[in-house]
Amino acid sequence: MELCEGMISSWDWDITHRKLYSTNLWQILGYHDNTTNQADTNMSRLVQLIHPEDYPIVRSAVVSHLKGLTDHYEAEFRIQHKNGYWIWMQDIAQVIARDQETRIATRMVGIRRNINSRKAAVERRMLATMLFQHVSQGVFILDHQFRIQNINPYFEKISGFSKEELIGTRFMNRDRYYNPAVVQAAQNVTKTLETVGVYEGEFWTQRKNGEEYPAWLHINTVYDDQQRKTHYIGIIGDLTERRRSEQRLSYLANYDSLTDLPNRTYFKEYLHQYILQSIEKQSSFAVLLLNLDRFRLLNNLLGTKGADQLLKQVATRFVSLEIRTGVIAHLGSDDFGIVLEYPENDPQKLKEYSQKLQQLFDAPFNIDKQEMIVTLSIGIALFPQHAQQVDSLFYYAENALKEAKRLGGNTFVFAVTQQNVQPFERISLEHSLRKALSSSQFEVYYQAKIDADNKKIVGFEALVRWNHPKKGLVSPVEFIGLAEEIGVIGQLGEFVLDQACAQIKAWADMGYGQLKVSVNVSALQLQRGNFLATLDRILIKHQIVPMSLELEITESLLMDEQEKVRNILQEIRNRQVTIALDDFGTGYSSLSYLGLYPIDVIKIDRSFIIQMMNSPQQKAIVLAILAMSNALNMEVVAEGVETEEQARYLCDEGCDVLQGYLVSKPRPASEATLLLRDGFAQLDF
Repeated sequence: MELCEGMISSWDWDITHRKLYSTNLWQILGYHDNTTNQADTNMSRLVQLIHPEDYPIVRSAVVSHLKGLTDHYEAEFRIQHKNGYWIWMQDIAQVIARDQETRIATRMVGIRRNINSRKAAVERRMLATMLFQHVSQGVFILDHQFRIQNINPYFEKISGFSKEELIGTRFMNRDRYYNPAVVQAAQNVTKTLETVGVYEGEFWTQRKNGEEYPAWLHINTVYDDQQRKTHYIGIIGDLTERRRSEQRLSYLANYDSLTDLPNRTYFKEYLHQYILQSIEKQSSFAVLLLNLDRFRLLNNLLGTKGADQLLKQVATRFVSLEIRTGVIAHLGSDDFGIVLEYPENDPQKLKEYSQKLQQLFDAPFNIDKQEMIVTLSIGIALFPQHAQQVDSLFYYAENALKEAKRLGGNTFVFAVTQQNVQPFERISLEHSLRKALSSSQFEVYYQAKIDADNKKIVGFEALVRWNHPKKGLVSPVEFIGLAEEIGVIGQLGEFVLDQACAQIKAWADMGYGQLKVSVNVSALQLQRGNFLATLDRILIKHQIVPMSLELEITESLLMDEQEKVRNILQEIRNRQVTIALDDFGTGYSSLSYLGLYPIDVIKIDRSFIIQMMNSPQQKAIVLAILAMSNALNMEVVAEGVETEEQARYLCDEGCDVLQGYLVSKPRPASEATLLLRDGFAQLDF
């Protein structure tokens, strides 16, 4: 039977014989429907059902009355229902018989009443009062004419007014405010409440001392049973600290704490907005990527603290140079970026500006009383000549910077792309590229990699080629940038990954199960958000051993959204797919990345390999990379090996894997299979 609020049970306790007679008690507690006296019920059974916290109170009250210390017994306590929940009960009783000689109580009668609803109501009122008094928001009650009837202590705290000053006054009394904007905000609130009945929003208001502050306000209308407005209940919150926190977070998110310059996130967003404005205005601008030459060596020489001092001083010198309608940012490590207005469309102006940047480095830097000579390399991409999207502009500027590094540094280089073709030819090239994806014009070539010790093939790098129906075989240099710019790099990358995995499976079926094939993955592929799903689908499709696949990423990828990239790379590693860091040492890397990310393989950029036999500096860098990789237990691949002299030197210094035209040029899958069969008997170094 359901519990009935207010249900009363009468009871008669035969103390001498330890019998308890009761009506309705067990009905109230849900045990059965019998409402007759329960003469066989003993007191101990009832005691077991009383809440442990309440039993001492009940027992004390009963004992006091049995001893004659009170004129009656009364107690409120919880007792357990058959279904396990607790019911609040009230007992009122009196002893009606005592032993004539000993005066010991022999009989006691009383009533027991369910007071659950009353207790709940009291508890709700108590909680409401506590909430009103202690909540860390300003709470207020208005009558139907917007006069204040009550406020809580926190309202007094944030407004500066006491309750006595506000009770009876009109809410947001315009006589107290002087700022026209605050007066208008008050009028908007009352107007909305009168028409809509609810107001919620942010606005600026004033404290008693005249200080303006941002606030969040929520007010609801209270209606009577005739749907007449009787009151308004509202909450007001002071947003001052939140705004300060948001400003601090915005600074941390958009500025570099070391140099106080905008960071990479801010720079890319600024560049995106600048592109939109330039399209609308039909104006042009330049993106300059700047990198300190030999910073890794300087970092090792100066230590972390000294390197940080150097970067601060570099930032100070950059800021000292006037920049027209643009921004200077610290992109990470020793990389800086500049967006520069370029209204004259005159390359000579950009050359002069770049020379001024380099002249900032003519004077030595003083780090811990040491004079350091530092030089600067600059890569320049132009909008709209080179690209019209953020990533594409970065791509061309980065390539130009790489070229500046290849030339020995301390110079600036303009990006050179297929953008020099006429607009009609460019549109035709875009159309041909899109068509090539759907008409099987792309083919994957494989460049062999050999073990430096035994000269046996240990794997291949998968490289895409475009078999253009009219132009023949097109190099990736001519179309990868365009593919990124027009948004088809994801499809192209997925094609290469699928083909490479299919070839891994084919070679495994031929008995070449220990091979590892590496596939280049662009930043756009990883950042699109569905790369892991694509990878899983292709691995399942071809049923290959994940360790036979290696994904190559570039160092610039590690600088963007570091936490997101690290999580993606860790997910790739969890699938037992190897991760290689491509083009290592080209000026973008930081040793800290090797500890932050799950990198298995380091590929020394070909520019170092080509020059190392004639340049002590390049040779020193190669040796440093080999030593560091060995200490970190990472495999090292040297790409761009073209002479036996280079190969012998790398073998002697402990390089693990060699790749380059000395070993093999990129070949179609059928020819790569012949290499596996025939081996490299012709190699002797």
